[in-house]
Amino acid sequence: MAPELIYFSRFLPSTERGGGSRRMMQIWELLQGLAGDCEVVSTQRKDHLPEAGQKRIAENVSRSISGGDYPLWSETRRHAVCRLREVSREWSRNIADLPRLKLAVLDDPIYFIPLLEKLQQLHIPVIAVCHNLETLAPGQVVADSRRVLFFQEIDALAGCQLVITISREESFLLRNLGIPNVFYPYYPGERILTRLQRVREKRKKTEKQGLLLLGSVFNVQSRQGMSHVVDAWATDRRLHEHGTLLVAGYGTEKYLAEAKNRPAVDFLGELSDDALDDCLTRVKACLCFQESGSGALTRICEMLIAAVPVLANSHAARTYYNVKGVIEYRGLADLAEALTRRADFDCEIPLPPMPDASELAAKVKEILFQKKT
Repeated sequence: MAPELIYFSRFLPSTERGGGSRRMMQIWELLQGLAGDCEVVSTQRKDHLPEAGQKRIAENVSRSISGGDYPLWSETRRHAVCRLREVSREWSRNIADLPRLKLAVLDDPIYFIPLLEKLQQLHIPVIAVCHNLETLAPGQVVADSRRVLFFQEIDALAGCQLVITISREESFLLRNLGIPNVFYPYYPGERILTRLQRVREKRKKTEKQGLLLLGSVFNVQSRQGMSHVVDAWATDRRLHEHGTLLVAGYGTEKYLAEAKNRPAVDFLGELSDDALDDCLTRVKACLCFQESGSGALTRICEMLIAAVPVLANSHAARTYYNVKGVIEYRGLADLAEALTRRADFDCEIPLPPMPDASELAAKVKEILFQKKT
């Protein structure tokens, strides 16, 4: 039987992947609890994309990528944007054959505009999950085109009945633009939560050494930030006094390989769950650094649950300002001084509370009720 709710996602539905997948799973699990069966349709798994459809997507990407708004996106992002649009166009071909569909959820709808437009034509309400305001990431768009694409993204979000944000700052911005939204912070699912709480207990008995630089280099902002930290650690001897910089995460062994011979830097690559948990029980802190980017860093919440202090520059600390356990510094020139704040590192980090889902639940139910009537 066709589902009443479908979550169209650009992420793989798995807690084994990065922040985007974990956030998507958090929202999906909430929807499951509110409205029963909610099918996840993922571009990563090529769901609902038969061989003929995949062939059309490849042909259309080759034909379309040099036209439309695609040249406004950076060269490194252009192909992905075009493919996501073509996937959503393929999905929209059969959406009218789902008579029971009462609600659709879209990840970052600027990537799914053909599908969004089709859903609007069919008067099917749409909830957007805003992982990031994508056009605010400088590495993803051509500099002179930022405003054009930003307004396009805002228009796409405005076409949805509700936007779920992960960032306080983006919620503030959208609210002032008259776009209905709910700020619903990230919190890991039960499996990851159990792991992190186990780490929290083990940290009470371990000696702490080194700083962990953790992130996925497939995210442009994370990759650039991690590269700058590696460079700073290798050249600023004041940082060496605080131990080895441990670099880990998806793709780090490939994209940062040229930095392997830097002093006081150890590349761990992609870690298994057990290896990461063991590392977290022993490090002094987790280091975050970004000079640009939107959304909010899911790993900050996870580190705080594990009682791992987080050193974050002002931009990376967004949504987590003035939170106990987050040690904020302005830029890399201030990192050495931040590392000397013993009181901040030694303080007890309270367990972050689970977010209150009542407002979001009420709004989702309201949208479903309006559709039924």
